[in-house]
Amino acid sequence: PVSEADYPFPARAGARDHEATLPAQDTEAPGVQDETGKFEAGLLAQYGGSGGGGEQASTVMTENMSQVQPFLTGKTIELAGFPESKQHDLSEWISEAEGEIVYSDHAGRVDYLITPLQGREGELRPHRHLVTDIWLEDCLDLGQLIRPPKYYHRPVVMPASASPLQGVVTCLSGYSGREREFLTHLITALGGLAQEIFAKRDNPEKGARGNTHLICPEGQGQKYEAAMKWKLPIVSRNWLAACLRDLAWVSERSYLVG
Repeated sequence: PVSEADYPFPARAGARDHEATLPAQDTEAPGVQDETGKFEAGLLAQYGGSGGGGEQASTVMTENMSQVQPFLTGKTIELAGFPESKQHDLSEWISEAEGEIVYSDHAGRVDYLITPLQGREGELRPHRHLVTDIWLEDCLDLGQLIRPPKYYHRPVVMPASASPLQGVVTCLSGYSGREREFLTHLITALGGLAQEIFAKRDNPEKGARGNTHLICPEGQGQKYEAAMKWKLPIVSRNWLAACLRDLAWVSERSYLVG
């Protein structure tokens, strides 16, 4: 028999900080302070400054770290379906990237219509690209426009009554960051369960269900080896995309990994 092992997800990426900050300085010995002074002076010179001390260097560093590239210059953007606090944050990021935020009185289509992962109810404004806030955060991290958007930058719109993967208990392996966030949401939207523990059978003490599927991009790793021993289907993310397309639990045969 194969002993059951737990394989927790990596820690989920936190919300994007709006402004970079520097850590507090510790008290240092005199020799270290001299070296620090030389470093800050050199840093200030690197950014074209002259004279001054550590405070000026720290100011230059903070301004440089918090700068957002103007990758949305000339682009019109509408935000739809977000709570007020989230809408405020997204609006600030778009403005810093020099995008133009439009509202209900705007005539014509927009370049980018941004919604939450679950989309939004009602009729959508004409648009060139329909994306989620995950797309915007990825663009901000790269400092450039991601064109075309990746598959996990699209909203997942499901009929309220559809749950084609009810009874499916999945675990993800080999996917990270916002792509993993999207896949977790997709599994849940399809009626399945995406859990942090990869388990051979139900474990009430750990709040875990026995897994029915492993979803991974390639045939390697501890979870893959365990799934092979437990004779569980190992499929790629394309299986989830097929289930979404057909709104049905499609055969795993064409999507098996390894």
